[in-house]
Amino acid sequence: MKRNFKKAVCIMGVAGLVASNAMTAFAGTWQKGAVPNENRWWYDNGNGTYASNGWQWIDGNNDGLAECYYFDAEGWLLTNTTTPDNYSVNGDGAWVENGVVMTKETGISGTETPANGNDTPVSAETGDISGTYRYESQDLTATLTLTVIDSETLQAVYTDAGESAFNETLTFTMKKVGNEYHLEGEATTSNGEFAVYPPIGTMRVEGNQIFTNGTHEEDTETRIFIKQ
Repeated sequence: MKRNFKKAVCIMGVAGLVASNAMTAFAGTWQKGAVPNENRWWYDNGNGTYASNGWQWIDGNNDGLAECYYFDAEGWLLTNTTTPDNYSVNGDGAWVENGVVMTKETGISGTETPANGNDTPVSAETGDISGTYRYESQDLTATLTLTVIDSETLQAVYTDAGESAFNETLTFTMKKVGNEYHLEGEATTSNGEFAVYPPIGTMRVEGNQIFTNGTHEEDTETRIFIKQ
């Protein structure tokens, strides 16, 4: 797909939602497509590239809150549909859960540095993490309860139900590594057995949302848990 500016190389792609790996854009602009795509939108990152092939957090009005949008391989925004990784987007293209637009606090406007000096929202500091988070899909409902042990360590309890569920309560420890938390040791069931494929191997906290990566029957899965 050609764009009406200098030849762009698609370097901003993200494969899947991995909204945990979704980029955050501050200095770009929304652009409407040219005929015959005049009713479609794409996002100019402002540096000679455009959003494509996955998710991108965009604070379009510089109010300190970014919404998450999915762009196809050619860079077109998806609207009023379900994305390839099974998340819903509304008529504006923003990711929604139960009709509510999901947002991420950038803590900034324009291109300034976030208040805590990195790309993690201020609300994702360790003291705000404790609580219960919920994930729902067509064949699975899961809850994740986190308790802060110290500034680097979380105790996690995971339960689920549904067609693709473990149908077990799993307990495990997550250790902070950079902006993520990684599984430390083994995830154990209520019977003291080890989970062969732990549902959460890494996770990232962004506001009231947790983005997790784990395995199920040897396949890697990404899930988004919402704080209750």
